[in-house]
Amino acid sequence: LSKKLKAKLIYDSHEIYIETINQFFPVNAPFHKRVIFGLLKKIMRQHGRSVESKIIPKLHTFITVNTSILNYFQNKYKIKKGVSIMNTPFLEVDNKEKIDFRKVFNWKKKDVILLYQGVFNEGRGLKFILHQIKDTEHRFKLVLIGDGPLKNKLEEMKHKLELEDRVQFINKVKLSDLPSYTRGADIGLNLLEDFNLSKKMASPNKLFEYIHAGIPVICSKGLENDKVLSKFNIGVSTTISSSDFQQALLEVSNNYFGNHKVKEELDNARKHYHWERQKDKILNIIQ
Repeated sequence: LSKKLKAKLIYDSHEIYIETINQFFPVNAPFHKRVIFGLLKKIMRQHGRSVESKIIPKLHTFITVNTSILNYFQNKYKIKKGVSIMNTPFLEVDNKEKIDFRKVFNWKKKDVILLYQGVFNEGRGLKFILHQIKDTEHRFKLVLIGDGPLKNKLEEMKHKLELEDRVQFINKVKLSDLPSYTRGADIGLNLLEDFNLSKKMASPNKLFEYIHAGIPVICSKGLENDKVLSKFNIGVSTTISSSDFQQALLEVSNNYFGNHKVKEELDNARKHYHWERQKDKILNIIQ
């Protein structure tokens, strides 16, 4: 179509596709299924590499969500063209009243409300987070907003771990209403398990959503998360280990939550990571 219409051919890769394939197959499958899954993953990766190697050199422009993934593709396929366009919220201030989770769930004023918003699937540290809530002080509460393949499993874990009064699920909400929910939390959780290269290099949208909501964050260590936290003092990074996470949780709840200087840092980060700074890159490409 690009040749026939003499149109620009643009490849927008939000992830490293061939590196995400393993996350769609169950980890603890029976032996015969693991063999089949292994073969399928190999075929899918080979096919993906074949298609990318043929198309990418012919592109007018390659687009992806951060410089880490951009560098990966440029090195792998020896391409010079490429643009990093980050998935960041609009700078406009949302004036809707924030959701009062303490009132909704009958929690105390002294409680610290942690938030995860997004898809409930593997690789986002959700099962890990529930276990960590079980091992923390009772003042820590957790709100999970969204839906996905893991929801039933997470709800089962909530009951099994006896977290009925500390963990609450909220179904998917309209994107326009989501900031009101995000601002109702005290700390945003952004944990990615690095079981593939795409996860290691990811720039999760929720990190920027937390920044725009003005709440400090606990992030998994990663190339792009570390860049944000090194530029702005808005939270703490952690490995997916119990001791590190518990330490990060205490650090953020004691020193970041309610800190005026951190609020200023979050506002500075909001003014740096916003869509108005990104959209012109797309317009320059397609015009």
